[in-house]
Parts: sequence; C-alpha cells; structure tokens
Amino acid sequence: IGGRIIVFSSNICSSGLGSLVPRDDPKVYNTDKEKVILSPANDYYVKMANECIAQRVCIDLFFAVSTSKSVDLTTMAPLSSLTGGDIHYFPNYNSINHSEKLHYEIFRILTRTMGSEVAIKARTSEGFSVVEYIGGFTSKESVDFEISSIDADKSIAFLLRNDEKLKEISIVFIQFAMLYTTLF
Repeated sequence: IGGRIIVFSSNICSSGLGSLVPRDDPKVYNTDKEKVILSPANDYYVKMANECIAQRVCIDLFFAVSTSKSVDLTTMAPLSSLTGGDIHYFPNYNSINHSEKLHYEIFRILTRTMGSEVAIKARTSEGFSVVEYIGGFTSKESVDFEISSIDADKSIAFLLRNDEKLKEISIVFIQFAMLYTTLF
C-alpha cells in the first residue's frame, strides 16, 4: 500500500467524477461574493484525499494553463494539501518560458528523499500537553497522527498548552518522534 500520483493538467476537470465548472468572475473581486469563489465548490476532492490518506497515497498537482481560464485550485487543493503533496501552478504557460522551471519541479519531486507511511507524535514534560499539530496537512488535534508522506520541503509545528504552574527553575523537555518508511 502507498505511493505517489503526479497529475498534469492544462484545464479544468469538466467531465466525469469530480467535474467542475469555471467559477472565476472578476466582477465579484473585493465583494462579499468573493468568499464563494475562494471556498471549495464541493467536498469530492476532500473525500478523495481522505481515501488516498487511508491507502498512504500522496498526490502532486501540476497545472500548466496556457489560457486565462480558471482551474479551480481552491476545490482541488485538498488532494495535495491533505496527502502531503505539492501544487505547482503555471499560469499562461509557455514552453519556451516555463519548461526549465517545470523540468526542475518534476525533477525535485522525483529525486528528493521522501518518507511515506508517516506516524508522528510529540511528547512533553509533565505539566505540558500537545494541543494541536500544524502543517501542510491542515491541523490535527489528536495526540499522534499519520500522513501519507513527508519530505525535506515540508514542516510541522505543534502547539503546547501549559497545564500546571511551573516552578521558577524548571526544565521542560520536548520529544518529537516520527516513524516513516523510505524507498532508498
């Protein structure tokens, strides 16, 4: 179980499962209606991302759009953000101007060290507790959690809560543990 999917697209997914319609409308910019286009159109891609997490699959999205058409990144972003993948967007794509950058981004994804089947836990001294983990995977509020993959370009933070009054001269210990599998 597990793996990586790299998706390349040059336009919006307009047919089949998860089909979308262009929602970008310059008339709603800087109005209350702008919230609608900055929110996901549906939860199909969140559900798909959760299925990928269960199977330990990471998804990277590449959008090389040659026109000014919208691809609805807001709706599709959970595929990458929840699974530990990356999103690469090339607006007004032109192979002469963007091919080197595209090549580098693909090369980087394929050659960097990546851990999969990642289990994470932070432990603290008595009197402190981990309240929340924060990172590119959204926030997690459990004591320990799992993500599909992690690499050198990702970071994880955690929020600590002080449960008891500390003595003036006390040392606090924090241990961060991450168990993962690599291919190399």
